[in-house]
Amino acid sequence: MALLALVFGVATMAPAVTLAEPEGTLTLRRYEAAQRMVEAGQVDAARMIARVLVVEHPKWGQAWNLLGVTYAASENTFNQADEAFYQAALWDKENPEPLRNRGLLKQRQGKNDKAAELLLKAAEMDESDVPLQVATARALVAVNRITEAKQRYQLVLAEDPRNLFALTGVGALLVSLGEYSEAIALYERAVEAGEESALLFINITDALVRAGRFEEALRFAEQGLTHAKSDFQIWNNKIRALLGLERFVEAEEESRRAVGEQGRGMAQGVSNYLLGIALSMQGCSKAQAPACLQPQPPECCAKDSEALTRFEEALATAPEIRDLQIRLALAHFAVGSFEDAEYVLREYIAAQGERVEAEAFGALAVVLHGFGEPRDVEDALRLYREARETAPDFDSEERLRTFRQWPKHPIEVISALRQLDADARAEQKRSRKGCGCGVAERGQLATWWMMLVAFLGGGYLIRRRRRYD
Repeated sequence: MALLALVFGVATMAPAVTLAEPEGTLTLRRYEAAQRMVEAGQVDAARMIARVLVVEHPKWGQAWNLLGVTYAASENTFNQADEAFYQAALWDKENPEPLRNRGLLKQRQGKNDKAAELLLKAAEMDESDVPLQVATARALVAVNRITEAKQRYQLVLAEDPRNLFALTGVGALLVSLGEYSEAIALYERAVEAGEESALLFINITDALVRAGRFEEALRFAEQGLTHAKSDFQIWNNKIRALLGLERFVEAEEESRRAVGEQGRGMAQGVSNYLLGIALSMQGCSKAQAPACLQPQPPECCAKDSEALTRFEEALATAPEIRDLQIRLALAHFAVGSFEDAEYVLREYIAAQGERVEAEAFGALAVVLHGFGEPRDVEDALRLYREARETAPDFDSEERLRTFRQWPKHPIEVISALRQLDADARAEQKRSRKGCGCGVAERGQLATWWMMLVAFLGGGYLIRRRRRYD
């Protein structure tokens, strides 16, 4: 219950009303006794005293604030707490504490817009209160008021350049805006000043990986692990840096150690996911894949097979990982389980709806192309074009290999689809040259879209076929 006194501040200032002696002395003693009760967890007893105080002194803002703190201890009395904090702010207009407490209460009620409004008012009243500025910045982030949140964090940093909460807070904001260089510079200043927090190294390595500065990310990860040897987030960021540097064997080795040392859960799920990527990037090319059915298959076949297992294990413990199901489907594709890959991707696309990324369409195009029949290739080409519509640079080498880290075989299929698309467009241009077909083509656009929607979500029959018969 001591946490209650920290989250909802208990006023310690002099009363805002004039109290006559000896009544004033006795009242202050009762008030201070109630404060101590709150700090000791004796909320019910403190509430009884606070209720008497507000009856005796209805314009005493701090007594109302104290009453609000006691009511805020239980969700069943949040409404009473809200009213008490409102009264406290009404009668003690120069004190930011009631506004802060009411804002924190609104957060607990899930009323984030109101919480941000109240906390911002309180923060503007006392810009020297660091915890208040940080709490306000976080509340503003929750309602996407990014510029104002950044201002709150920067106020803190102006007074305390090494404040970890402000550093990581404003850094995370900059990363979310894609301003990686500014975020990294901020973190580097803290490291140079001697800050050794694991959270700082988590953030700087993540930002460096996102910015594609993999060598620096690796260096900071190794530095961070000297201070926090078992921090799985720093460790995983080191593995991400190794993957970015295409040092896949080292990434595999680090991932195996990470999986072995972390208990089952989110941390192990992420490590399995990264191990799956490291293995799949050492998997078979299109030319090597048929040899996997031979008595002595190449090593890449075992890499593909284990990658599938690792992605399945990651899905069991960390299903929220972005793009995990796309990677799982590509792993099914790599071992020849086309029908499983198709099923995973169709389910994923249907679940994502309008939020589906280009890579999901592209991955399904890869799988359908693998079936090899004319109808499948035609469907694959249609999905490839849909991926290009969603993201024009979807099929670029930089995006697929460097940024998305797709394995060799799917990228080779995408290259083949790119060539098929170019050939089809060139042939279409030749056949329609001078025929006046443009009007008819525009008139068929709606029909094309209807066919695509039906193709993706209309109960398409999953084919039960294998890659190599």
